[in-house]
Amino acid sequence: MEQLIKIEITQFGEGASIFYATSNAKAVLDKDYTVTNGTAASTSVLVANDGASVKIASGKKLETNTNVGLIANANGAVAEK
Repeated sequence: MEQLIKIEITQFGEGASIFYATSNAKAVLDKDYTVTNGTAASTSVLVANDGASVKIASGKKLETNTNVGLIANANGAVAEK
């Protein structure tokens, strides 16, 4: 049986991101994920910068009340759903 890992965020302040990828790294959200306390300004879940990529795996769901779900910043960064 697969063990589920739960990440509980108790404070999610202005400008906070949960996952940040840079320098050609790849971050893939491969489980359903819900964020319910992301109402502060400029919050996000997945951020890519400098050639990195962030994506939500096929068939998986991200429910969030953050300002932005996925961000691709610069230098060939990619955000995919």
